[in-house]
Amino acid sequence: SKECVFEPAIHVPLAIRYPGAITNPSATQALVANIDLAPTIYELAQIPSTPAMHGRSLLPLIQEESLQSS
Repeated sequence: SKECVFEPAIHVPLAIRYPGAITNPSATQALVANIDLAPTIYELAQIPSTPAMHGRSLLPLIQEESLQSS
């Protein structure tokens, strides 16, 4: 369970795979949250997000990391 709000609770891996994804896996130390998943999925599906949606798309971060690992 995530009852601790310190280091053990924030180091939870997240893997993202989608059609057309880059074939070179990469990793980042950026801090992201579950709230960022919906905007990311919306952007990948090319669906406009709503003003009420919180969080930010992780796609720029994913693309940036893939460029750095090439």
